[in-house]
Amino acid sequence: MSTFEQSRGLLKQTHFTVIEIDLPSVTGVCTIAGEPGFGTPLSCDQPSDGITTYKFTQDSAPLLPESGIFRLVKSISETPAKLNSGRGLSSRGTGSISMFDMLGKDPNPNAPAVTDEVKNQGGYLAKLIARNELTNKNIRIKNYRLEIDGTIDLLNGAEVRHYIIDSVVKNKSSEYSFRFKDELSRVNIDESVWPLPLEGLLVNDITDTQTTFNVDPNVTYLVADTIRISDEFMKITGVANIGTGTASITVQTRGNPIIYTNQLTQTLKDSHSLGDEIFVCEVSDAERIDTLLKRVLIDIGVDASYIPDAAWAAEIDLWHPTTLINTIWFESVDTAETLEKILTDYMIDMWFDPVARLVKISAISAWQDSTSSLNEGNQIDFESITTKREESLRSTRALAVYEKKSLASDDGIENFSKASLFVRTELESTDVFGEPKTKKFKYSALLDKDGADLLVNRWVNRYSNPIGYNWTTQERKLTFNTGDVVDVTDLSTVDFAGVANSVSRAQITSIR
Repeated sequence: MSTFEQSRGLLKQTHFTVIEIDLPSVTGVCTIAGEPGFGTPLSCDQPSDGITTYKFTQDSAPLLPESGIFRLVKSISETPAKLNSGRGLSSRGTGSISMFDMLGKDPNPNAPAVTDEVKNQGGYLAKLIARNELTNKNIRIKNYRLEIDGTIDLLNGAEVRHYIIDSVVKNKSSEYSFRFKDELSRVNIDESVWPLPLEGLLVNDITDTQTTFNVDPNVTYLVADTIRISDEFMKITGVANIGTGTASITVQTRGNPIIYTNQLTQTLKDSHSLGDEIFVCEVSDAERIDTLLKRVLIDIGVDASYIPDAAWAAEIDLWHPTTLINTIWFESVDTAETLEKILTDYMIDMWFDPVARLVKISAISAWQDSTSSLNEGNQIDFESITTKREESLRSTRALAVYEKKSLASDDGIENFSKASLFVRTELESTDVFGEPKTKKFKYSALLDKDGADLLVNRWVNRYSNPIGYNWTTQERKLTFNTGDVVDVTDLSTVDFAGVANSVSRAQITSIR
């Protein structure tokens, strides 16, 4: 294969991809029920003592300078994360890789049980799947291009995209699909909840005035925890014999408000029965937005190394310098719902960057500075731009209802005491849109006055006339990333004099 193909005087680069999968392995003693094992934790009684990386590429890839890269990849389909304007939490990056199986090779050739007979029986991928649990294991898509001199730098020359394996499906004709997702997929509906539920319960009936009572031995109750039994909140002031059959807790006077730095909720006292659930609440006591978001992600299993603390703190310091969250999280709900509530109330986008391998956040604001200028005919292919008014987002006014005094009450309007409204009446005149168009946010127990005022103001100024852009960019001109704010020069849009010099500020929501 030639390094470049020439067509109409232009050079066309050759690209190829290497897929890497990291799996735990047992390289030392490996036995299973006293017999030789196959070199993996599932096929050995011994735990893993290392990681083995399996590598695959397409049959059309050039001759590679590294052995052990099998040409089994049939196709790769990747759907990158996309920022969802106005919702905060992005869609999750997903995809699949189809691979053909092959005979005569073994994924663990040095394992004690792998004889020449074993190497020659069964498919390579079939044995790999049988010997390993692949769910949530690391998979990398490494996109390469040949250098002008025809060299390939397998160590440093790729754009690397990081994902985790979701599942493996066997198709017909010894073909397998490795389906993958990004780290934020841990928050998908029905996959995780927050706060994490425990197994707390009452072991006796209690009256509506009793302040010391026996509890289960399953949960480590702590002084200053807030618990909820039915619709009543209680703050723990003392504990005894926790973890035993005589565990007990003491709570503050029943029916008193729950107070930390600030009062977080009112509550009504009631009697409760043997076996009633004790829900240990999570408390946000004057908590920063970035600290809360990190706490939620770590609790559901996102690795702390994927959370860039300094970058998150800088973004919050810039756009929410005085915002502190004061509330009680008193029931387990889908993690996606919890994150969307936080992100929407404070107009923040969150997404996973598979190249940087980081969960990123960005405040949504019409006043953000751009990081670069993209011009049609240069960074943007000439005549490739299409535009569309995002009518579902357009708003001339926004309303936020907030301050819920009793968190256990339902979310009816009668249980919220305050509201914030921002209006741009000049956009509602007959000279412009000729009608009001209102964004009504879900009633919020998180927002205070400052937060609600910021939310409605920023929403209307960001989405008073939102336009969606689509275009193509040459690979060598791709100098921007998802989430970046850029200035877009569109030659097909003109000013009042017909001059093509329209410049719009936009946020990159997806790169495919």
